[in-house]
Amino acid sequence: MIQNKSNIMVYLTGRELLIIILSLQLALLGLVGLDVLLGLGIPIIGQIIAFVYLTFVPGLLILKILKVTPETATESLLYSVGLSLSFLMFIGGLINFLYPLVGILNPISKVPLVITISSLVVLLCLICYLRNKDDLEHLSINMQGTFSVFAFSLILLPFLAVFGTYTLNFYDNNTPLLILLSAISLIPVIVGFHKLHEHMYPLALWVVSISLLLHTSLVSPFVSDIGDAAASFYHSHLIVLMGYWVLAFLEPVLYTLFQAQKTEVDLVSGFFLEKTNCSSA
Repeated sequence: MIQNKSNIMVYLTGRELLIIILSLQLALLGLVGLDVLLGLGIPIIGQIIAFVYLTFVPGLLILKILKVTPETATESLLYSVGLSLSFLMFIGGLINFLYPLVGILNPISKVPLVITISSLVVLLCLICYLRNKDDLEHLSINMQGTFSVFAFSLILLPFLAVFGTYTLNFYDNNTPLLILLSAISLIPVIVGFHKLHEHMYPLALWVVSISLLLHTSLVSPFVSDIGDAAASFYHSHLIVLMGYWVLAFLEPVLYTLFQAQKTEVDLVSGFFLEKTNCSSA
């Protein structure tokens, strides 16, 4: 690792990267095994490991196999997420139709999903290693302004959104939400007067987006009827109960299937996934 005033450069060989990914996979398999065999689900830690594994690992491996090198760490992160989600939806749809042909009648259930995804990730790791075993990968992190008061204040906004919806739901007090909206309204003004460094724009955009989503979707203990959120939650829950996806469930097809996969593997409630999605529906 090389560090200067504005950047930290982290260098990893292809082998070291694969060791990290396989360690993450072993941790996930261990947690799922405890949950399936012994009924010992480990809250929070299990969800975090599964989320990181499913959201970033497949896409990162595909990037390395294709030898695509984004210019910044932010681009690498976004490409990895997009490719991972596409990978999961494609694999989920494929096994949903192929596995019943070989006698597996519940393909969208925890054990088939975990075994399939883990096996494919191991295959991707092997291909990635063969194509990149001699390469030295690096990750550049821009530290300029990262620990500033403004950056810390931005990061607090999503937490303020959660706290504000909690006080509104249980104490009928919307003051924190009003403070949140006031703070968000000031961000374009700060940008307009060039008081925010350009490298902070992605963070500001992400924070504002997630804060607005949370302040709307968490304000009720029920799934919102905005758009197709309620229908999506119903169909994804039905897929989880039955263990497979029927073509008649056309709302909204791949996302509904993906949501059921995340519920099974992540051990995250589909209700929570739909709550965080309903504002964008």
